[in-house]
Amino acid sequence: DCPTDLAGRAECALNLLDVHHDATGAVEALCTEDSLHLDLEADLERRGTLEPDRLPTSFLLQALGVLRVCGVIAISGALAPARIARLLNEQAALLDAHLARESASTSPKDMRFAERSHLRYELKYPINATLGALDEQVLSNGPLRDVVTLTFGLPTNNLQLDTISHVTSMPGAPTQHWHRDTTGELFPDEKYRLPPHCLTVFIALDEIEDQHGPTEFLLGSHITCASKDKVSMQPTNEGDVAVDQCSHTMGQPWLGTGKAGTVIIFDSRVMHRGGPNRSGRRRPVMYITWAKEWFTDVINFRQACAIQYELMAKC
Repeated sequence: DCPTDLAGRAECALNLLDVHHDATGAVEALCTEDSLHLDLEADLERRGTLEPDRLPTSFLLQALGVLRVCGVIAISGALAPARIARLLNEQAALLDAHLARESASTSPKDMRFAERSHLRYELKYPINATLGALDEQVLSNGPLRDVVTLTFGLPTNNLQLDTISHVTSMPGAPTQHWHRDTTGELFPDEKYRLPPHCLTVFIALDEIEDQHGPTEFLLGSHITCASKDKVSMQPTNEGDVAVDQCSHTMGQPWLGTGKAGTVIIFDSRVMHRGGPNRSGRRRPVMYITWAKEWFTDVINFRQACAIQYELMAKC
């Protein structure tokens, strides 16, 4: 049995996963609501600051352990509310302009703009141009930088900013199909449980509650297993197909809800889907992917931009 305190549970779960190869035990021991969400607001209030420069060590160790076992971690309080409000206004104006342009039959199609599913739009930033000051501040945010760089275990000049975009779920958007943001495991064999080669970051630009269609995550679905340990996950929506998943992922999906400014970081191999937006407003998120320098996403926009934390605007 694992200890009840969070630090002890994290150490125990990592031991179960890496030493005993017990993914089910690891996920059950660590992947609970209290461990999946880091709340920095109390620490910020104590320090008298609006935005942290770094992630406190205790929080960082928790984030790295949870990301390794569960595949996803949420952090609230990492970004100042005023910064999020400016990003929200910028995103709304950009999306409105592109929707109007796309509806005009004479306008050429913008390849940076894509409808990922019905009423769910992604607009990619022109990251081959100089990033705006606001975007640079978000990308170089201390807690985000700490988690990304230590998860990869690389110098920052070996990291690649693969994508920065906005994804907006409009009112009435249906549930997405289950999917991964990358092609999955590089070597699909249970003997090779590799660290992530790509991390996806969602930043909630407005509060996300159940009615707004939060993203659902299958915890631990980045961890491979033998074919004999897979079960068929039956479709729940029209047009879905059955998906074979490792048995250790078959618990209740975790919902990525949170206040505006909540940062959700997940291993891009994790199975997830956007929920139905049953509210009367949009659900906007900022979308960022960081990858190891040799990896390029060939599924989505098919264009990467090597960029260093120290040279954020030189892309």
